Amino acid sequence: MNRQARGLLLVIGCALLAAACAPTGVTSYGGREVLAPTQKMIEEAKTTADHEALAAYYEREAQALHEKATYYQQMADQGNYRGGAYRIVYGPRYEALAQKYQAAEEENLKQAKRHRELASEAEQ
Repeated sequence: MNRQARGLLLVIGCALLAAACAPTGVTSYGGREVLAPTQKMIEEAKTTADHEALAAYYEREAQALHEKATYYQQMADQGNYRGGAYRIVYGPRYEALAQKYQAAEEENLKQAKRHRELASEAEQ
């Protein structure tokens, strides 16, 4: 294989890898895919059903974030039992990740609560 062909294959491979890693806006829950709400969907929500659907989405997201926060907190807590580099390097890193996931979970729960309130006020 000549040099140009290898270069072309490298470029095509990188492009395919970049496309595969791009976010799709689709979230999967238990094998069921759910489209993430866009800003337009959030702004145009008027009915009770619209706000209930958004609240349910945010609650599912909060649950997924809670699981991730718990996982990383458990990983950080292992630093107490392991010594050396794990405690110094990975423990604080996992602790920071757990805190970020907890903050994101709280934000999603606030959004869910707000949409539940809007659902009770919305037109049927």
